Amino acid sequence: MKKYKLEKATIDDLYEISLMSARSKEKQLYIYEISTLSEIIGFDRAEILRSEFLKNGIKVKQITNNPVVSKFTKNDEFFNKLMDFRYVPKDIFGIRDEILIFDDMVAIYNTEPEIKLLVIKNSDFAENQKELFLELWNNSKKIIVNK
Repeated sequence: MKKYKLEKATIDDLYEISLMSARSKEKQLYIYEISTLSEIIGFDRAEILRSEFLKNGIKVKQITNNPVVSKFTKNDEFFNKLMDFRYVPKDIFGIRDEILIFDDMVAIYNTEPEIKLLVIKNSDFAENQKELFLELWNNSKKIIVNK
């Protein structure tokens, strides 16, 4: 039996999977968030991705353990039209890895102490992960966004 685990990756790998999510055929991205994209790949590259999300009309639902989110982009149209946030306390659901769910893909990554990534391409698994995400989403709190 082959076991899969997070493998060593690069910032370019994280950028590439993010770019794939910005081109989602289903026009929807679900994120379990630990840190902002800018902190991971740099502000300029993150803004390029945000423009790609906007161009493609990809809606983003993001669940975080942080009750307050500060504005993280200069792209107001992306932020106001496509982003939606929810807060869940760590004692209910602790987010330890960043997870992107879109189309038939689930990407799990972390950047501490080094960048590691696992990408699972399986439509049944991705669909199950979307269902779990949405159940948590529906039972979490709207977040305060500092603009």
